[in-house]
Amino acid sequence: MSIRKQLTICLAVLAVVLQLRVHATTRYAPFYGGEVLNQGDALRSNNDCTELRFTYDGAYYNRLEFRSISDNPGCGYSNWDSYNDYEWQGRGNGIHEGQLEPRGYRAAQAVMQNDGNFVIYDLEQSPAAPLWATHTDGNGGAYLNVQGDGNLVIYSASNAVLWSLY
Repeated sequence: MSIRKQLTICLAVLAVVLQLRVHATTRYAPFYGGEVLNQGDALRSNNDCTELRFTYDGAYYNRLEFRSISDNPGCGYSNWDSYNDYEWQGRGNGIHEGQLEPRGYRAAQAVMQNDGNFVIYDLEQSPAAPLWATHTDGNGGAYLNVQGDGNLVIYSASNAVLWSLY
């Protein structure tokens, strides 16, 4: 293969990688019904202490990561990820939806649904298949909050706790 072709391929790959990074966003909590976290997106606590990131970097598996990002006084500590929490269930009573978790290089999306359920979908199945859910449906107006105290919580429209990681 000529050097020119190799350079063209390298530039095309670099353009794709840069495009993926450009589209990744960081938003601040709360996270309301109808909002979506795409791979690479993050949802951060209002005090910049903790962050929920939907990770996919091409070298590791898709996973939700909830981490402390600051050691400032008043910040809580968290270090949880869905990959090491067997089949995305465990803490918070999130329930894995299928027997074959499609980890790896697959398109996925985390959605706070209008019915109050926070769900991770495998986008490579048709229709998109739920992988993991908090099972908080039936609670229109509910929202997900990334808290600076190190907890991830779904609140009802009246601010009652429906689900929490810790």
